[in-house]
Amino acid sequence: MAPTEYAYGIEDAARIMSRPGYHKMETCWTRVPGGFMISVLTDMPDVTA
Repeated sequence: MAPTEYAYGIEDAARIMSRPGYHKMETCWTRVPGGFMISVLTDMPDVTA
């Protein structure tokens, strides 16, 4: 379990996940009000947007 302060809202997901490098919630889970946040890094070589 990651610390709850590592969580972010769905409205911030695209901005946070498109930053270069890894972030604190790369592959883990944490509790948020009313539920859980789950994040999983999936490497996909040679795939582009």
